[in-house]
Amino acid sequence: SLLPCCLNISLMMFSLKATMPKSANSADTVSKIILAGLLGAVIVCLVILIKFLRRAGTVADDNDVQRLFSLPVLGSLPGPEEKSRLNQELERMAVQTVMNADKASRIMVTGSQRGDGATFTSAGLWKALSAYGEKALLLDADLRRSGMAAQLGIKEIPECGLLQVLTESAEPEPVSFNKGTEERAVLLNGVTEDTDVRISRLLAGGELDEALASFSGQYDRIVIDVPPMADSADALQIAGVCDGAVLVVNAGKTKQTEAAKCLDALENTGVPVLGIVLNRVKAESEGFARLFSRTKE
Repeated sequence: SLLPCCLNISLMMFSLKATMPKSANSADTVSKIILAGLLGAVIVCLVILIKFLRRAGTVADDNDVQRLFSLPVLGSLPGPEEKSRLNQELERMAVQTVMNADKASRIMVTGSQRGDGATFTSAGLWKALSAYGEKALLLDADLRRSGMAAQLGIKEIPECGLLQVLTESAEPEPVSFNKGTEERAVLLNGVTEDTDVRISRLLAGGELDEALASFSGQYDRIVIDVPPMADSADALQIAGVCDGAVLVVNAGKTKQTEAAKCLDALENTGVPVLGIVLNRVKAESEGFARLFSRTKE
């Protein structure tokens, strides 16, 4: 797309030259206009080339996912500012997840790095599953650096969260988000500033599996938000008690090699990978559309 774009800009400038008056007085003006136009075209092409090179080697779109990993794309989520398109993709993600999950009820959601959007995707999938008719629990299993409470706008944090369930066998206090016929709740991680616990050792025990077993009798699906795989081994430990995994990639930023390593690691745990969610996907041809609209003006 880069070469045709630059050629089109150049052809437009030469067409402009052909239509300009050819008197001696306007010769210098015409030359300056053409030179400025060509310089502008070069700058535009360089900007596009830089963006292209930055995306090279990344997982950028559905075609990359299917070509590289032969996995279904569960959703292509735009930014939260594109509400209409985002809602459509969340619906699609819920349907695709249910279709690919079959009987899987414990679905973990993770990414390669922080910032890939796993927490945003977990919350979105949880809401979409509820709207689809599933009774859903969102489990905040990031015991190191969770952003779930902020993501959901929860200001009053319950005293008993996942950590207390695992360490004290406490009765969980899920926060209800029921809306009409939609039944959903969230159990936050329960971590506070005073928390002092060996998380890796805790996750290696059987307490998490027991907690999930008790939740499974109350909910159709449990969406588990786990830390990114590059942070620690937490995600792989949690994968051992899940029956489905969703990998979130930051479209155009997550490296293909990073995504491949994550998928290999998940496969080694034995958890079925249900598919991939592309996050922060920009509208197709957005950059070129803006470029040509400005040119026509």
